[in-house]
Amino acid sequence: MLIDKLFVYGLLKMGYPNYSLVEPYIITEIDAYTIGSLYKLSKTNQPAYIKDGNYKIYGKLYYLLNTKKLFPVLDYIEQGFERELTSVYAKGEEHIAWIYVYRLDLKDAILIENGVWE
Repeated sequence: MLIDKLFVYGLLKMGYPNYSLVEPYIITEIDAYTIGSLYKLSKTNQPAYIKDGNYKIYGKLYYLLNTKKLFPVLDYIEQGFERELTSVYAKGEEHIAWIYVYRLDLKDAILIENGVWE
């Protein structure tokens, strides 16, 4: 049984369109944050995280089952994003987790200074 962690900050959170893709694989989830910058992409109205920046980005840390099956699906739908390992903080502890980092042009993107995608 393979268990892994994924930090989500946008459309993979509960209540958003892509949650149904990840939901069957979630063992547990906890509130967490990472450091970087979060943007709203003007053209697609999607969130975009980059590692540059010193803002707290709030989301959920998912403990996942069967990531060998899940990650290829998420990698395919996350066009323009690349999955990377990063430090995530939850319950006073540092965790290493996967995160989707935006790799395309941020032209016309709007910085979300409070770090919360709603």
